[in-house]
Amino acid sequence: MNNLDGVPVDKEAERELISALLAGPDYIFRISSEIKPDYFFNEDYRAIYAKLVVKAQAGEAIDETTFTHGESDDRQTILMGLFDNAITGTTAPHWASKVKQVAYAREIYKLGNTLCEQASGFDSFKETDEFLRHNTEQVLSRFNMGSEDTFTPEDIDGICEKIQNKRTDPGIHGIRTLFYFFDRVVKGLKIINLITAPSGFGKTALSLQWAWNVGVKQRIPCLYLNYEMGEDELLERLLACGSGVSLEKIQLGKTTDDENERVTTARIALADGKLYITGCEEKTIDNTINLIHQYHSQHHIKLVFVDYIGEIGLKDDEHSQHTYALYGHWLQKVKNACSRLEMKAVVLAQLNREGYTGPPGMQNVSDSMQLVHKASVAGGLYMAKDGRPHFKIFKNRGGPIPEAIPLVFNKQCQQITEVTL
Repeated sequence: MNNLDGVPVDKEAERELISALLAGPDYIFRISSEIKPDYFFNEDYRAIYAKLVVKAQAGEAIDETTFTHGESDDRQTILMGLFDNAITGTTAPHWASKVKQVAYAREIYKLGNTLCEQASGFDSFKETDEFLRHNTEQVLSRFNMGSEDTFTPEDIDGICEKIQNKRTDPGIHGIRTLFYFFDRVVKGLKIINLITAPSGFGKTALSLQWAWNVGVKQRIPCLYLNYEMGEDELLERLLACGSGVSLEKIQLGKTTDDENERVTTARIALADGKLYITGCEEKTIDNTINLIHQYHSQHHIKLVFVDYIGEIGLKDDEHSQHTYALYGHWLQKVKNACSRLEMKAVVLAQLNREGYTGPPGMQNVSDSMQLVHKASVAGGLYMAKDGRPHFKIFKNRGGPIPEAIPLVFNKQCQQITEVTL
């Protein structure tokens, strides 16, 4: 840390933090909750950081070409130097701590100067004490100092939710899908839960049913990243799932009065629930990670659905690489984000129909082992000989591999449930 005319300043920490965030944009949401733009003493770094936060919140890609566009020549020169120095984002938390510490010291320095300037005007010790207390509290509040033991309403809700889950079922530690047998076997959703199946086997229907059960029925905040279909189509499927009314009738507007009332009830439940749905025009892994951070920061989400990983686009320099190896790398990025944010993910992956005639297992995912390796739980949908859909868990880290779970799929209203024995 240096002193500029007595003022605490650390230009190195400010510069290195910006470089780290340019190298690892997925750290922006983690850092932005702690670091405000005015923590930066350097005017250029302050403006660049503010722009980084805005772009990350908007889900925009952060690269040298687009980020430097429209900036002054001097600012572009600074940015090009920062991009050249941008090696890794893993150092961002370290430099963020330094920036915050120096900004805090700067506020204390300003407070001391103000006290010196006004000291002669105080008529009593009480007046001096009140001035110190008021201004010190403002500084502490601005930097979130001394608030580690403060419980927010969200904290209390989370604790109550955990207590209730333990009372309902002592063996389940993760988020429940409300699929009784599945929840009992895997002990609730784990950090990465992979659903595999060929196209048309009901992956999206199953994930939407789980999303409804978690976000609407249990009101646990969750995000559905919709990369496969239009927003209207997805919402219609959710309303069919929640109301039990035929999807075709909802799409054509041919519901009876009773059915329309049920759809309205489902619409109100969806609006009042904690299920957030979004997508993005540029389906990249960086945008995916940014959206997860954004919704976690804004809505405290506990679970994210990615529908599906095969829709995430390849960059020009990635087309030569093996697709499934890339998917495994992307899944690791999702896993890292979930680990940092203490949340879970349900990720959908599409398999080829070829050779997919019975219960799925490791033999069906030999070319996508990179995906399965990253998952805590992996399972696949298939049609049994009796024509009934089943869900087969073929990986359950730390738990048993059960028999296939028989399901009932009402395709008309997009509802999936376990068969109750």
